[in-house]
Amino acid sequence: YTLKLNGNVYNSAGNRETQLREYGSFVQITGEGVGALPQILSLTANGKEADIEVKADDEIALAYTGRKADGAGSQGVNLNEKRFGAKCADLGLVGAKSFSVSFWLKINKLAEGETQLLAVANKVDSWPKTDWGWIWNNLASDGSIGCYTFRGTDASSNNELQYTYGNTKIPVGNWVHLAYTFDYNTSGAFRSDFYVNGVKQTVTSWNRSTTGASITTPGYEKNVYNITDGQVVSVGGDAHGRSGIDGVIDNFTIWNGVLTDAEVKASMGDLNKAALPSNVISYWDLEDAAAADYTFASAGSKAGVKAGMHEYAATGSEGQGAFGWIEAEPTSGCPFVIGTAFPVVTQPTWKAKKGTLTPLTGNDQSGSAKVTYAKGGDYTVTLTLANSLGSDQRTFQVIKVAGGESGIAKNEIGSMRTYTVGEDVIIDFAEAGNYSVRVFNAEGREVAAKAAQMTGNGKMQLRLGATGTYIVQIKKDGKNLRAVKLLKK
Repeated sequence: YTLKLNGNVYNSAGNRETQLREYGSFVQITGEGVGALPQILSLTANGKEADIEVKADDEIALAYTGRKADGAGSQGVNLNEKRFGAKCADLGLVGAKSFSVSFWLKINKLAEGETQLLAVANKVDSWPKTDWGWIWNNLASDGSIGCYTFRGTDASSNNELQYTYGNTKIPVGNWVHLAYTFDYNTSGAFRSDFYVNGVKQTVTSWNRSTTGASITTPGYEKNVYNITDGQVVSVGGDAHGRSGIDGVIDNFTIWNGVLTDAEVKASMGDLNKAALPSNVISYWDLEDAAAADYTFASAGSKAGVKAGMHEYAATGSEGQGAFGWIEAEPTSGCPFVIGTAFPVVTQPTWKAKKGTLTPLTGNDQSGSAKVTYAKGGDYTVTLTLANSLGSDQRTFQVIKVAGGESGIAKNEIGSMRTYTVGEDVIIDFAEAGNYSVRVFNAEGREVAAKAAQMTGNGKMQLRLGATGTYIVQIKKDGKNLRAVKLLKK
């Protein structure tokens, strides 16, 4: 579902105006059977939700409850910044051939600069065709379309056909359906359309690189480079000036001819590989395990076409590489399409610095562990519930442990500890950083302060003077780390 937010904003001239903002795929609802993002509903220690006090070596009972998150859904493939795709020759796409491409995609995060979305290229061509190819389609770091360009001729200065989608932004973190149509007319002239979640996107301007920009609707343009033998249609992967996609792909489909608006919407739904539409050239639902050569076989009018993860080993001249299939990492696919090949299983992970955890049990809805601390101090315990759809995390604050340490007083905060020796308070820092420390007496008056850049296992010493209760305020890199109470006897 799209969130539409209508409200007042200030424009560049400083004037207030009403503006509608849309956030695509802001809410996504799935059936219970496919699993869900984990959610921690409660986290307790010794039955309490915060602030417990124990003695050193006391066994502390940790427990949690969560919502139902396990299930089984469609299987996808982790892109892992590599390419997923198939060879154009195997698909019959060489020459002035009209076709369409559709797939489901979830982008986990985008790198700085540009990320390659869709490409059709041959890494045995000469530079720069190795990296530009027939189409190069990139995303900017905010998810907007950075490039949607087709090669004009075989030369470097090649009369490129460039579309600008100034109003289009691909959501990050949620599943999105993308579709492309590539159309040659009977004269061999070319045009393209791009769809996001079944909606045709508006070209806000376009141009041929040798003739300049136009704001008119693009029609069929002549002298656009045709797909050649050896090119591969692929999603993701890096190229010159572009990063690969950190994300997941599912239901990759190559269609014969140009999809209509209605057919694009239909392509978002369930496709039965035993009864596919007649215009499906090749379809990969990724439900079955990969073959020994790491590839997946297609259904469709061209059944058995190989697709999969691949990369290029550098060889020959600049930009050139030798094609090779690589092992795919299966994961949860799109939750909106049919499939049960990938089990969604939630696992708990506990983290307790300086603590000993045992035993550990749990699933999506409940679990427990026990923790003990050998030394006195203030501690926190963090629980993460994670499955292939995502994770949730919560921290229990604070476990106060008394005893277990000789000396006047001592507190441990993760990998940092404070204690008094004689007239001084001493702070040990296990982690490097820029620290500042201020010490206040019970009346709130500052009695000592010091700042220093610490390397790992650094130590800071401040003079206290009189006996009594003190508060030690510690900052790291300008941010409050913790306030610790000390008793100097």
